[in-house]
Amino acid sequence: MRLITAVYWVVLFALFSTPAFAACPPIEDGVLRLPADKKWAETDFNAKAKRLNDSGLCVIEGSWGSTMKKFYITVSKTGNIREAKILRFTAAELKK
Repeated sequence: MRLITAVYWVVLFALFSTPAFAACPPIEDGVLRLPADKKWAETDFNAKAKRLNDSGLCVIEGSWGSTMKKFYITVSKTGNIREAKILRFTAAELKK
């Protein structure tokens, strides 16, 4: 009976001690790059990337997309580039 109780508590602890999402590693230096004419948005851009990374969407890279005229941040839930999604933002959306 003690063995069953011990196993029960170990399983219970293992289930509830793991986070709901995998923690992302810190954003590496140099993966967020903005051209010189967009440096005015750098603070908001970096803050948005940090919020995404902290929420479990691992930031792979980010910059300004001149074709679509929007900022973009490439993210992945696992940090694997093969499962990446590109999120696009206007300057106003970076502040949200």
